[in-house]
Amino acid sequence: MNLISAATAFFFGRAIKVCKECHISAAPEEARLLGWERATKGEDCMQHFGFYRTHIGVAAFALLTACGGAGSDVAPPAGAAATARIDRGNAGRYDGVVFVSDEDSNAVWICSANGGDIRRGFLPPTGQLNGVSDPAQMAVDAQGTLYVANAQTDASGAGEIAEYPRGSTSPAHTLTTGLNTTTGVAVDSNGTVYASNKFLGSIVVFPKGKSAPSKTIKKNLNGPDGLAVDKAGNLFIADSSANDVLKLTPGSSAPQSLRLEGLGRPVGVALDRNGNLYVSNYLGASSNVTVYAQGSTTPSRTIVVPGPPYNSESTIAESMMLSVSKPGDVLIASAPLSLALIGSEEWFGYAPAIVGYLSGTAQPAWSVYNVTGNDAVFQPAK
Repeated sequence: MNLISAATAFFFGRAIKVCKECHISAAPEEARLLGWERATKGEDCMQHFGFYRTHIGVAAFALLTACGGAGSDVAPPAGAAATARIDRGNAGRYDGVVFVSDEDSNAVWICSANGGDIRRGFLPPTGQLNGVSDPAQMAVDAQGTLYVANAQTDASGAGEIAEYPRGSTSPAHTLTTGLNTTTGVAVDSNGTVYASNKFLGSIVVFPKGKSAPSKTIKKNLNGPDGLAVDKAGNLFIADSSANDVLKLTPGSSAPQSLRLEGLGRPVGVALDRNGNLYVSNYLGASSNVTVYAQGSTTPSRTIVVPGPPYNSESTIAESMMLSVSKPGDVLIASAPLSLALIGSEEWFGYAPAIVGYLSGTAQPAWSVYNVTGNDAVFQPAK
């Protein structure tokens, strides 16, 4: 069975839930053949004031893989910069594990990093974590402990932060007090864990080793999503519900808006070792990553993350969460959904993408389309 006939068999006549913010809905039959869904109005998705979102691209990609159309070593889309390589002497900086949170499969995949040639990004999954439920953002601390924000663990919307020591596939500890629809997590150099509650409009703070939070922060927050902490202990908060990015300084209980320009429903934030702030804007055809130098409110550059190759049409990945590998300084943008602009109209639902950028670049060094990810984080080898 070829790709088109396989896609036809899957998408024909399928009922599709849609989002009135993202405008994802059903399409004419010719679009269904390629897995795309035309923009109209409908229900809410997770990031836009509802929890569940339909990822058409996941099934389309599974078909693509089954038909031999994708693999772990996928060339960058047309127009991307030439393949980027690293010196063999620095290859060890990229040895380790990449964890990928996949809400569609309700899994966190374990992928080996390929240190010798960064254009491959990472290899296909070799395993997965136990104790996962609607995994959203993840974080890795200096000891290599992985923290997974399980957005909802039951019908009540209870959230959870699960902690996995290096090398473990089962959580050694979980944080649950005060958590509900927990879509973001970050950990600072002291081991303090921050968790965002999307619909409660709050951030819960857990001191290192404690199961009870020391404080719950609500001031100036609407619906916080992704979190990131810099070396000074400042917490950066993407609040898509308020179309804002805020900063919480150590000791404060009132995050303040950074008043950044160029935002468009920010969902994810990340920081590199030089203090540059990366913001993922999740807004249909306007989706991009804006980069801000430390202390600046104007983007120093804007990255349009490419989705999977699609014949002559360029595709745009709607990136959600971001991370920056340490010590390699590779930006990883994870997008569970991509779209194409065809005849000046938006067409959704092609396939997911996880895209890597070397430090300071706006063109991808590698792209991976064989695993769905809302977030991807790097755990360096010892």
